[in-house]
This record gives sequence, C-alpha cells and structure tokens, in this order.
Amino acid sequence: MAKKRKLSKKEKIKLYISIVLIVLIGICFGLSVMYGVSQDWIGFAIYLSVAIIMNIVEIPLCYHGTIYECPQCGHKFKANSYKVFFTNGIWGFFNFDGYGSKYAKLKCPKCEKKDWCKKHYD
Repeated sequence: MAKKRKLSKKEKIKLYISIVLIVLIGICFGLSVMYGVSQDWIGFAIYLSVAIIMNIVEIPLCYHGTIYECPQCGHKFKANSYKVFFTNGIWGFFNFDGYGSKYAKLKCPKCEKKDWCKKHYD
C-alpha cells in the first residue's frame, strides 16, 4: 500500500480555501443556470461572470508551489498553472483516490520535449 504524505498547515489552509471556492463556484454556476432558464439575463450574466472570475482565482491557487520533473533530462521546473489545468482537465484536478494527477503533459524548458512530467512539491 502506498504511503500517504502529511499535509503541512499551509497546504491545509490552501485546501480549505479551494474547497470553499469550488462550492461557491458551483452555487454561482447553478444560480446562473436558474436565471438563464427563467430568462432573467442580467442575473444570468452576473452569476456566470462571478463564477468565471472565481475560477480564474482558483486555478493558480490549486497549482501554487508545484514543481514538475522532465523524464527525459531530469530538469525540475515550475509550469504555468493554466497550462497544467488545461492539459489534465477536470479529471487531473479531481482524482478518485483523493489526490490530483501525479503527472502532466508539459514541454520541458531545457530539452524542449513534450512528455508526461512528474509532479513534486516545494
């Protein structure tokens, strides 16, 4: 059985903030759908834009402090959080074992090869 690592206090706070933001994003998106169905377009636009803005804030928070290692040359580098999010998609962020994906398909800045880089933490 794989050994689980302990979360630091900073990581726990980041996790709680992420959970709260994800719940708020879901509520705003649900309200925007409700207003869209009732054809109240101003409410729809407001709640949808708030949900999008919270997503823009949430994505870098989730990937902050993550370093990736190139399997080709072994170079460790930080990647743009939006590139990682859109590479892995929603299934890379919410994995069924309770942790996110351990790999992301990224281009190494040193050797310029695109491969599945392993995730490490600061």
